[in-house]
This record gives sequence, structure tokens and C-alpha cells, in this order.
Amino acid sequence: MSIELHLVGSHSGVGGTALDSSNAVDARYSRMSQEDDSSSSISHRQQHHHHHQENKRRGKLQTFIVGVRQCNPFAMFVALALLFILMGAIAFLTLILCILLIDSSPEPIVILVSIDAFRYDFVDKFAKYMPALSSLRKQGVTVGRMQPCFPTKTFPNHYSIATGQYVENHGLVSNSFYDRNAPFANKLFKQTLTDPYWWSQGEPIWITAEKQNVSTATYDYPGGNVKIQGIYPSFYEPVYIKESGFERRLGKIEQYLKMKRDKVPGAPSLIMYYVSWVDSAAHYYGVPDTDDSTTNDSAVFYNALKTTDGFIDGIMKKIDELGMKSRVNFLIVSDHGMLNLSADRIVWIRTMLEKYYNETQPTNRVDFKSVVTSNTVGTLVDMNVLVNSTDAVLKRNTINQLYTDLQETVKRYSLNCTIYKRDEIPAQYHYNKNERIPDILLISDPGYYSGLDSSAWWNERGDHGYRNDIDEMYAFFTGIGPKLKRGGVKAYEMIQNIHIHSLIAELLKIKPSTITDGNIENIKNVLSYQKK
Repeated sequence: MSIELHLVGSHSGVGGTALDSSNAVDARYSRMSQEDDSSSSISHRQQHHHHHQENKRRGKLQTFIVGVRQCNPFAMFVALALLFILMGAIAFLTLILCILLIDSSPEPIVILVSIDAFRYDFVDKFAKYMPALSSLRKQGVTVGRMQPCFPTKTFPNHYSIATGQYVENHGLVSNSFYDRNAPFANKLFKQTLTDPYWWSQGEPIWITAEKQNVSTATYDYPGGNVKIQGIYPSFYEPVYIKESGFERRLGKIEQYLKMKRDKVPGAPSLIMYYVSWVDSAAHYYGVPDTDDSTTNDSAVFYNALKTTDGFIDGIMKKIDELGMKSRVNFLIVSDHGMLNLSADRIVWIRTMLEKYYNETQPTNRVDFKSVVTSNTVGTLVDMNVLVNSTDAVLKRNTINQLYTDLQETVKRYSLNCTIYKRDEIPAQYHYNKNERIPDILLISDPGYYSGLDSSAWWNERGDHGYRNDIDEMYAFFTGIGPKLKRGGVKAYEMIQNIHIHSLIAELLKIKPSTITDGNIENIKNVLSYQKK
């Protein structure tokens, strides 16, 4: 099926042969030679050259036309088909290569460390005891302060950070609470309980991640050792590990990072830690007014800061030593702040109620001890009424009577607290739509301690649990990593902790929980890229 191009020459006309062309040229040159001899005219030579070039162009065109006419149509079809197949194969291979490049990119890693009771201003106020955290904040991204959820207690806020839910929605309404619907003989929640029932109203980020095939690890983080929705974190500590130092904690992080570096299947991409050194020191010894206090009490608090800073510094060094700085996004947060107490700022609510009854001698009075179950003291006092009664009318009437009498007591003696019925707690606190919330709640004024009577006092020096809109209860947030802004940028004056869940999901490239109250839109400015 070859094309016989050798049959075609420089033609003087369409369809001529090579011989005809040659004779015509010879005759033309012969005549031109005679004219040149007789007149020696230059113009004729130029005219001859012009005609010669024109004939060459016509010959090339004729060659192309003849070639096309003599080409087999089927061969052309096959050639074009093969060309299209080749182009398709190249496009397909290019697509596969792009997919492989994307899939081979290192998986992102998020480490979150929560420092219990680390108030938003501690790193500035006590900077000389926290050089590592101070330096990290100047290198990474920060916010002015982070607002905790109400109540400003440890377990409720750690679960809000993890689930992105307000306390009334995730159901962990205090560090200890009564649940009349609990399917157990003992209906009181305590921090050591790991039955899924207590935790099932929320979905923490490690469960959200595990459901999307992202491995996780927790260490002492509230709820991190609970089987929620039938799922545990891939790595966790079965019981709370109380340590004075941080070597074991740091060793675990090093182990997890080495697993990621070495591409060990199932290595955790999300690592969440809880540390309590600052909280413990502040509860027992208070928060120093300055960073140069030299009392024995202040020394305990400073040592707690140093231990915490040493742990943060150790993590940063491990990240650097293992060559993981380009992969790890490191978040340091806290659950709430801390406020000092004193023995002259105390409210004993049951004692004062009895005093009110004795002085006013009302016709109807509530026998507090027989109808009220209470488990919380300090910044909050919970009061659940007739917990075993099935008489809804009696229960409602008793709640209303007790609430009225408590309000009168507070007013008569100018007590430094506020009393609410559950359904009258202000909407801004997102704390009235769950039956685990007590029937009546006492909230102490900032700096005050409350309980039923003096037996509740244990000389506590600092506490939290107050309203979440007072300065001393605001929490801390900073972060450093490849997906976070750098240079000490203050992304916001204030954020809410319910948005941390969505931030972690964004950093891990997974979808957040469908029941979260938070939104990445409210925290996206901490990212180093524009979130679309």
C-alpha cells in the first residue's frame, strides 16, 4: 500500500509524464539561448527564472495531490485510529501518574496537647518559666483567648473540644452528675467511668477519624479510653496514668512519630494528650500574682509550668529530630482558666436556707435534706429534686417551691451567687436542654466558693467552673505546623473551643462529625492556606 511518489516529477501540467516534462524544459532553454544570442536581453532571463520557480511550486502541489489520491482509505483510517488510541493511552497514563503522586504524598499528622486550667494569659505572665511555649507561640499562630463552654469544668470542656458540641448536646454536663435515666443502680457519673452510656451523646474527633480509616491515639484525654459507637482509638491507655514527669508520655509520642516516618501500617495520624500539672498546682496552691513571688506555694506552681514547658519542648525536639516538621501540625490548647479563692468568700447555701426558714417561719418549707440530691461543690452546686419519685406533679411543685425559697434566701442575705431552674438558665450558656443538667443550679460569683454547708470546704486555693464569659475563665490556643500560619500571627482576638473539632478534621483531610456545633468557617484564619 505504498504511495508511488517516484512516478511524479516537476510537471508542466497536470497528468504529464517525467519525459514530457524533460523535453519541454529542453525546448524552452533552447529558445531562450537563441534569444539571448540575438538580443542579450537581461529581462528575458529574469522572466525565465520566474517561470521556473512557478513550475517547481506547481510540481510540489501535484506531488501532494497524487499522493493523497493514491493512498488507501482503509490505511488512513487505521493510521488515524492508532493515533487516537495512542493519544488516549498517553492521557490515561498521565492521569494515573497524577493519582499516584497525590496518593504518595505523606499523610498529615496532628498532635493536640491540652493543658488543664492553663489560662490564656499564663504564657505572658509567667514567660520566664515557659521559654519553649513562648518561642513556639512567636513562631506559629495564636489567638487572643479561647472561650470555653459553660460550665468551665474539665470534663465538659475537653469533650466539647473533642466533639465540637456544646455541653447540653454532648451530655457530659459536669465532672460529676446525676442521671436518673442511667441503666445502673448507681446513677452518678464519675470521671473514672468508661461505660459507653455516659459518653454516647457525643462523637469525639478520634471516633470521627477512625470511622474514616484514619488511625488515632489518645493518652489520658477524657473519653479516650471509652468504646464509643463500638470503636476505640487505635492506641490508648486503658486507665488514667498520673505521672509527676513526662518521660513516658514523650516516649509514646516518639514511638508514634517513628511509626509514621517508617510508614508502619495503622500508625496514628491524630495524637491527643491531656496533662494536669498546672491544674493540680493551682487548685492546691493558687496562682501567684507575679512571676517573681518567692513563697513555697508559688514554687509549686512554677514547677508545674516548667514541667509542662519541658513536655512541649520535648515534643518539638522529637518532631525535629525525626524530620517530621513538614508533616506535623502541633496544637496546644487548654480547657479553661483558673481563679484564686479565699476562705472569706464562701456561700453555704443549705445553711443559709435553714436560717431563712428559722427567721421567716413560712407556712410551707422544703425539707432540703430529704428531697435534694447534690454532688457538686465549689463554683457550682447542683440540686436534683426527688430523684426517685414518679410523681411528676409533686416533683414540679417541689422544684418551684425550693427555687422560690432559695431566691429569697440569696436576696435576703446578699449571697454572692445566682440560682437558676434548669429551663431558665440563659440561652447564651447552651445549658438547659439535657435532663442530666440539675433541676436547680447555683453558680458562684467569680472568686467565691459554694457548698451545702461548711463540711464541703477543704481549703482550696484556686478553682474554675464559673460563667464562661469572665476573664479568668478564658482558655489558651496556639499552634505550629505546615498548614498553620507562622510568625506569631494573631488570627483572632477570640475563638470558641467548639470549633477545634472542625479544625482537626480540616488538617487531617477528613469530614467533621455530622452532629458538631462548630464550624471551620469560624476558625479558618489560623490556616496557612485559603479554605474554600
